[in-house]
Amino acid sequence: MEIAVCGDAAADENFTGGSDRVTYQVPVGGYRTPFTVVAELIYQPISPLAVDDLRHDETTEVAAFGTYYGAADRSPIVVAVATTRVR
Repeated sequence: MEIAVCGDAAADENFTGGSDRVTYQVPVGGYRTPFTVVAELIYQPISPLAVDDLRHDETTEVAAFGTYYGAADRSPIVVAVATTRVR
């Protein structure tokens, strides 16, 4: 198994050291400032897509995991919140 940065992230110069810089551009024509921007960093230990993929393996362990996963609170956990005002 190879672990590596793949896809577009491989060419992203600021995707380093476990972090990335993300820039959002939002059209604001016709709206008045100031704007309040709120960003949340959320954590989810396993994605629903990964669980769906796992369920293709029909083993006793996967069946047990599916039962546990189905009963668990799968809500993402808010790790950090940042708020700023843009004028």
